[in-house]
Amino acid sequence: MESNINIIKKPVIFVIGSTASGKTKLSLELAKNFQNIEIVNADALQLYKGADIMTAKATPEERQLVPHHLLDILPLENMEFQRRDYFNLASKTIEDLHKENKIPLVVGGTNYYIESLLYTDYDLSADNLNIDEMEINNMHEIATKGIESNKSAGEFQDEEALDVPKNYKELTPTEKHELLSKIDPLLAEKVHPNDTKRVENYIKVYVEENIIPSKKIMKVDSQRKLRYENVILFWVKDKEKSSLIERIRKRIVEMVDMNGLKEIIRIYSYLERFGPFDFQKGILQSIGYKEFYEFYKTLKEKGNKENIEEILEDYQSIESLDPTLKGVIEECINKLVGATEAYAKRQVTWIKNRLASQPLLKNRVFLLEFTAAPQFQTEVTEKGVELAKQFFKGQLTPEEDEDLDQEQLLNKYKNWKRFTCDVCQVTINGQSEWDVHLKSKRHKKTKERIAKHQKNMEMKQLHEKKKLEMNDEKNEDENL
Repeated sequence: MESNINIIKKPVIFVIGSTASGKTKLSLELAKNFQNIEIVNADALQLYKGADIMTAKATPEERQLVPHHLLDILPLENMEFQRRDYFNLASKTIEDLHKENKIPLVVGGTNYYIESLLYTDYDLSADNLNIDEMEINNMHEIATKGIESNKSAGEFQDEEALDVPKNYKELTPTEKHELLSKIDPLLAEKVHPNDTKRVENYIKVYVEENIIPSKKIMKVDSQRKLRYENVILFWVKDKEKSSLIERIRKRIVEMVDMNGLKEIIRIYSYLERFGPFDFQKGILQSIGYKEFYEFYKTLKEKGNKENIEEILEDYQSIESLDPTLKGVIEECINKLVGATEAYAKRQVTWIKNRLASQPLLKNRVFLLEFTAAPQFQTEVTEKGVELAKQFFKGQLTPEEDEDLDQEQLLNKYKNWKRFTCDVCQVTINGQSEWDVHLKSKRHKKTKERIAKHQKNMEMKQLHEKKKLEMNDEKNEDENL
């Protein structure tokens, strides 16, 4: 174990990556190799007491290896914890660790928690703007090949206040989008009219804060600074997407069989005491538990509380369930696998667009990519340990980028646009992602399938037409 190698002052290390990428594994290895490292949790679900297995929380044995902070700090019924609350707790934890000459190692996949600690503009960003995680990601994306907007800088000067009807939430999606177009033409150009949640959020910002949303976002960017001077990020990433997906499914099945199902049922049973389930707040709003509501409902329909406890006690694996419950649990697992895959993709997109390409983090984000699980030790752990050694010795010197001026910021957002693929029925963020989508196998196969379907329909119509013509000719012959 390395000791007394710190030359830099108040270092902070972040371990980031998608779910099931190996963040916990790397963090524990770093802690084994260096004295004074303590782990600070940055996973929203792992804050809750009793949510252990399905959140892949560090085990009691792993926690004995290194001190962990911000685990098990919330009761399951807590519905009010916000990212601002996390920031207050985590920043104070980091400050206290620095006072004790400890090294904070921030680990987790809740990326807006990570950002709240990285940047000094936190109070100006997500909470006040009232835009969800993906929307923050979308609007800050730097699209180097974006389509130019026809709007000029003058159109974003809020010289004259626009009267917004008090009942704007009751307008049709088209009317809401037209209203946003009057408020903020730049932003309206990037949001589909049917994306009513985001459209309403932007209108709400204008109504409540009297500022054009895109102008506020640009202001945030212009004021952005790093909160900690000596910070690096290790991005753990599976090189093969198929390997990650396979590992996600395997891990979910293992978690369910390793008392995960019992944990899920007990959480639902506990939360039911506090009234109807709320899937918009708290523990049930996140991926991992809400996907199993149908199983809990089916289980309750089969008997009383004693029956449920008996079923849980007898549970050994998915195969041990009766056919009805087995079918439901398999559907729930498939739902969770799909949701987790989609979430992992969003996490990678966030990191790529919001962190790895962020000028302030130039030469501070280190990609630790592994080709397969057996190579994790050499390609991730050993490389990460070596980089950490260099970091602590002051041998990693990040370059400082010049701040973007207002004109550059405006051009940055003008060059961003959202595309809708009518073929695949998906929304794509930014020109670069759109170019990739058009060349993707999914897009090409979907086009081929639609073309084949259309051809079959045309052949069917032609066949029906010929059939009718033949019947007409037959009828004429009979009449003669």
